[in-house]
Amino acid sequence: MFKRATGMLLALILFAACGTTGGGGTPTTDTPAANQQGETANATDTPPADTSDLPVNIRVTHDFIGNEHAPIELVWQITPMHFLTNANPALGEHFEPLMREWAEQNPHVQIRVNLASANIMEQMALTLVEAAAGNAPDMANIDSFVFMNFHPFAQPITDVFEEHGLSIDDYYDFMRPVMMPDDEILGMWYTTDVRFMLYRKDLIDTPPRTWDEVLSISEELLAQNIEPFMFVGGRDEGAMSAQINFFWGQGGQLVDAAGNSIIGEEPNRQFLINQMEFVREGVERGFIPPRVVGFNAEPDILGEAASGMVGMWITGSWMYNQMRSAIGDEEFHRLWGVAPIPMREAGQHSTMAGGWIAAVFSQDDEKRRLAADFWAHVYTNDNAAPGLSEIGGWLPTRMSVFDEAFFQADPVLLFFRDEASRANIRPTTPAYSAISTAMQIMVSDVVTGEFTPEEAVDRAVAAALAGS
Repeated sequence: MFKRATGMLLALILFAACGTTGGGGTPTTDTPAANQQGETANATDTPPADTSDLPVNIRVTHDFIGNEHAPIELVWQITPMHFLTNANPALGEHFEPLMREWAEQNPHVQIRVNLASANIMEQMALTLVEAAAGNAPDMANIDSFVFMNFHPFAQPITDVFEEHGLSIDDYYDFMRPVMMPDDEILGMWYTTDVRFMLYRKDLIDTPPRTWDEVLSISEELLAQNIEPFMFVGGRDEGAMSAQINFFWGQGGQLVDAAGNSIIGEEPNRQFLINQMEFVREGVERGFIPPRVVGFNAEPDILGEAASGMVGMWITGSWMYNQMRSAIGDEEFHRLWGVAPIPMREAGQHSTMAGGWIAAVFSQDDEKRRLAADFWAHVYTNDNAAPGLSEIGGWLPTRMSVFDEAFFQADPVLLFFRDEASRANIRPTTPAYSAISTAMQIMVSDVVTGEFTPEEAVDRAVAAALAGS
């Protein structure tokens, strides 16, 4: 297991060097990564604290949570978008009372907050180095895409799960083996997302199910001076939102059981050629604008979509809130519909899921329990999870949360729930980073016309093998 984690670490470092981001459309602009570590290798457990005469002064700030006189200190690494520092002040207003309530219930604890780098893969690589060396923060959020590589270092939290009335069976199928690889739960998956297609329902009566239908509808949209079909096509992980689903929908497999690239084996190679021929035809007929190669994340398309100039757009569920913020809830529902991503043939289906997992690395048992309890109280419990999704735009990871009236009243959110029940996740093997980079270049090669679909695919196959 450690050897596998080390291999993935090297791949993550290379991935980060290419400026690649993780799931959820997070920008790659850097913020300083904190360098304060927790004491995960402490062999002596912290004894229960006597708080009877303890002075209490609770503070909740951007770098500190809890009682400043508390004898127990936890170090928490968190991405800015999942904290008080989120650009949406309403999310901070959601977090603050939950954090304060937990701190008041645990006056013997203080939490030192380290904001992680916004360059996700760079931060994940650094955190994996720290975890392997035994000096990771006491708790940190980890991109679900790479969490399996943290399994050797994440501490079990099954007991805290049970204390909070949480059940692994309440999580989606694709989450369970990542959270619970063997007999113990190692992480709390607290946000997720899916990929889907937005379409102009005022212009399109029935959303396309197949690529042929996309091309047919695109011709009608182009006649109305509407950009027919958009997706992220830049050299960034965002490009996989469309391409990996086009591939998976045909039955494609990226890696074998040993984690090695098999995109050059048939029928996988032909599947890639099929989807590149679709992209080439879309570009040649004016249905896919060549500038998609300049889009590195879904928000890059937001302006054009909000202005009404886009007909169909493969995007992520987190853009639902952003679109409504841009044009208003009423206008969104008047103009836009949601549908599964079109596939080569009717009856095929694929959507990629992502998200974030709460992990505990402290080997001190008291700190381990406290850290897991904090995660549950602020992010996972029934008092926290609905608001996190409603305000933050992420999907609930526990299926029971969708029983809340807010979700039941929104057909779009129920559509996302159903898509998540059929979602796939990217393989967490060292080979994936090379495959992803090769496929991003493959799309660019075809869109720009530099290579034919077959040539671009063969170049991608060779690059994936060379980089694995």
